[in-house]
Amino acid sequence: MSGKKPNGPLEKALTNIPTIFRKRLINQYIEIKKLFNERKFEFCCTKVGKFCETLIRFLQNNLTGIYTPFGTKISNFINECDNLTRTPKSAGCESLRILIPHSLKFLYSIRSKRGIGHVSGDIDPNEMDSIACISLANWIMAELIRIFHGISIDKAQDLIDSLFTRHIPLVWEVSGKKRVLDTTLSAREKALVLLYSDPEKNIAVKDLFTWVEYSKINLFKTNILNLLHKNKLIEYDKEKEIVILSPTGKEEVENKIFPRSFN
Repeated sequence: MSGKKPNGPLEKALTNIPTIFRKRLINQYIEIKKLFNERKFEFCCTKVGKFCETLIRFLQNNLTGIYTPFGTKISNFINECDNLTRTPKSAGCESLRILIPHSLKFLYSIRSKRGIGHVSGDIDPNEMDSIACISLANWIMAELIRIFHGISIDKAQDLIDSLFTRHIPLVWEVSGKKRVLDTTLSAREKALVLLYSDPEKNIAVKDLFTWVEYSKINLFKTNILNLLHKNKLIEYDKEKEIVILSPTGKEEVENKIFPRSFN
């Protein structure tokens, strides 16, 4: 399970869901949203599987009082969803017994049956698959808030509505260039975000300078790259004129920059 701190409003809204399920659901949901916002569609679809595996365990516990322990493989996910749809009406509301289990079957099929990796030359469905995944994940979270919310009806409704707001991707690729769309970020932060968009790739200094839209390249090297390199946020190779994001830089983007841009 991710060690990231869950989003505050979601944590409060789902306070009536046991902690062992709630924290996992929130962390996994936030990760799906983040990958979708970054246009990492293949990874977004892949991560949906973890969300499904946590949610089915919560439904098992809620409807039957017994759930498959975390760390124990669910041998037949679709059959488990079907089992939930056969629980008696007295076990829980229709959404928990019927609608969400059917939704999980679709989500899990996208993850495991669709084939997220595609043969070269095929029409790549990853973007439309991820749109379907994020839309259904939004709906499921909204239903959980509606059923289990620990806040007022008005606040629960406001939070549900906010889940369906489509966020603008932070990095926009256009005409062979990249642009950071959050204009509140500093040049230093823009450089880190742009490197994060290709974390395993060496980026030419002149390209990064152009993407950040800094005034002069010599000042960019002095004021931005040298300081980022000194603080071990990037590796700046002055001979080859290339830069790459470090693990420390990746952590700063994920834990400091993204939370301000995506919330």
